[in-house]
Amino acid sequence: MPTPTLSYPSDDTLLDQSLGPRALDLAFGDFLRRLDPELEPSVRLAGILVSRRLNEGHTCLELAQFAGRASLPGLPGAPLLDAWLDTLRASALVAEPGKDAPLVLDGGRLYLHRYWRYETDIAVRLSDLMAKSPAVDEELLRDGLRRLFADSSSGTEADRQQIAAALALLKSFALISGGPGTGKTYTVTRILALLMEQSPDEAPRIALAAPTGKARARLADSIETALSTGLPCSEPVISRIREAARNARTLHGLLGAFPGRSRSRYHSGHLLPYDVVVVDEASMIDLPMMARLLRALPESGRLILLGDRNQLPPVEVGALLGDLCAAAGDAGYSAELSERLQVLTGRGFEARTTMTGPLIRDSLAELRKPRRFAAGSGIAAMAEAIQRGESEACAAVLRESEDMQWHKPASGEFEPWLADIVRDAILPCLQAVTVAEALARYGAFRILCVLRQGGRGGESVNPAVESILSRLTASRYGLGEWYRGRPVMITRNDPALGLNNGDIGITWPDPESGQALRVFFPNERGPLKAFSPARLPAHETVYAMTVHKSQGSEFEHVHLILPDHPVPLLSRELIYTAVTRAKSRLNLYGSEAVLGAAIARRMERGSGLHARLGGG
Repeated sequence: MPTPTLSYPSDDTLLDQSLGPRALDLAFGDFLRRLDPELEPSVRLAGILVSRRLNEGHTCLELAQFAGRASLPGLPGAPLLDAWLDTLRASALVAEPGKDAPLVLDGGRLYLHRYWRYETDIAVRLSDLMAKSPAVDEELLRDGLRRLFADSSSGTEADRQQIAAALALLKSFALISGGPGTGKTYTVTRILALLMEQSPDEAPRIALAAPTGKARARLADSIETALSTGLPCSEPVISRIREAARNARTLHGLLGAFPGRSRSRYHSGHLLPYDVVVVDEASMIDLPMMARLLRALPESGRLILLGDRNQLPPVEVGALLGDLCAAAGDAGYSAELSERLQVLTGRGFEARTTMTGPLIRDSLAELRKPRRFAAGSGIAAMAEAIQRGESEACAAVLRESEDMQWHKPASGEFEPWLADIVRDAILPCLQAVTVAEALARYGAFRILCVLRQGGRGGESVNPAVESILSRLTASRYGLGEWYRGRPVMITRNDPALGLNNGDIGITWPDPESGQALRVFFPNERGPLKAFSPARLPAHETVYAMTVHKSQGSEFEHVHLILPDHPVPLLSRELIYTAVTRAKSRLNLYGSEAVLGAAIARRMERGSGLHARLGGG
């Protein structure tokens, strides 16, 4: 199969160095030359490469990686590092940090000025938050920790949840990282209760948010589930937590972003009206969004981030969560924080308190024990093997686990797999009696593709599924553009309709409209939302979706389709993200060679944030 054609922008573009520069990259180089007609060729080359690296998700161009090497087809090779640095420093279009110019040279990293500003603003604001220790009633906090984490026992992994909660009360910035089922939402629900118990007469104003509409809905649902299992605190506290969950928003909604406008309602001159901001799925937050959020956070505000450091970085620029966790390292908490945590929890825990480390180490809590999966879960074992980069162990788990199936067909055997998936998973959705039943059945499984384009990409899989359905069901249902059971994903926000990019609905006859077809979407605040197909914003059929689009979701059963040859997008993080979308069953379609190549490749993005936060 030929390499898929990749376009800009896209959710699956990690461009290979073998491809030439984009027109946009060359245009930026020409822009620099118009600003300075005597521009040195190596400065123009640096500008083109910075533009290219931004498209690949990197914050900056790390000059040492390209110095003295061939760059891109059609462009000159890069000079040796020292000569290149001297030429860049001499250029009027390249500034040192803090000065104005299109490009900023900071050590061995070259930035577009705007992205240098994003990165430095984030580092400065987070450092300010990390240095703050809000006043707390430690006796009240100690009582709350013991009551709310009564099921934790000394010496068990559950202590990490209690420690994470204590840390979130003691610091103005807390980062809680953990894989699926490690209890991030369980923990943050109790953090909200502890915060409210600290101020019973004047509860803190708390905002819950997530990068996407789907992730926001999952956060709200997960907190409601945590409350329904019983929370040992007062009814007013439970009511306030429930209200915060019901008012959860996307980050764009939280900041009051206006379509087509660069400035949001909330910014450095008009701060958010909240004391605490909690953001889930932090791995999906890109650099510009994080900068905007921090600029809008009040000086006395708290920020709590939840996420999984092993997941894919955002589609756009940066790898914020990975940078933060890497900067924290594993040096253990400071001696002062260790002592406070031990007093508050009444437990000892491993902390190398004699070692020095960056300030951010006292803001990170890692949850490591997955609770979603049953003992012996192949999905959990494979996720752990992926994190370790052990492709042979992954293959062994796939071959031996009862909750996983591995299909390794030849490249020409594509459609028979889909026919099996259609019969086993998709036909039952069409055979549902009610739209609510159809949504539940459809929400229990998903076909995930690595690529959007190409023979095994979503744009090929979705029509192939419909073709199979047409053969299997034409005599009973018939298939036109709109038909009963067609799943639809919104691809552009529409605030007026209350629909967000990533929302998924089902097409179904509406008894209140004379059985006319409507598209029904879940609505956590009441009955399903129904829309005429003609009213929908941009949308697409979604039997299959890319792994990137699946972030923030989980399904009982996942069918993961790999390309039939290695492609630049394949990485350990992508396979991990795909596998951990499955709660109970995983079917993987692809060769051992492609899987092994993916697990061997780490997705690393150029950034200076790690170093700015003390990570070296």
